[in-house]
Amino acid sequence: MATKRFFNPTVKASTGGPAYFHGWKEWSAGNYVIGEFISSFETTFRGQVSQNYRVKVLECDFTVNHKEEGEVDPTGAVLVLNSAGQLNKFMEDVKPGMLVEVVYGGKQPGKDGTLYHTFERLEAGYPEKAQEEVSASNAL
Repeated sequence: MATKRFFNPTVKASTGGPAYFHGWKEWSAGNYVIGEFISSFETTFRGQVSQNYRVKVLECDFTVNHKEEGEVDPTGAVLVLNSAGQLNKFMEDVKPGMLVEVVYGGKQPGKDGTLYHTFERLEAGYPEKAQEEVSASNAL
């Protein structure tokens, strides 16, 4: 039997601090957010596990309704983007530290007639300085 070991953790997962939430039903077509992807996490909703994403907001064109603080500009704070089919597929290749741009397109009917959240633009990349460092390390 293994002996239980005690240690002081030296690495902690970053959540980016307290986060705001802005559900898709509160977005209008054309609303956008640009920010740094921090991490993802899973939640269970209606018995299904779904992926959610923490983004540190650099720029956006909306406010969030916080139950204690009222209407808040989330710029500089962490915003949680909840699960959506197109977004989940896009985020599969996004790494922490990359900048993401999400432009909401509204709800559109799918082949089965069900309304789905759509996105006008989903883009990601490293900030220019970080991209230069990645390119330089790949050249070695």
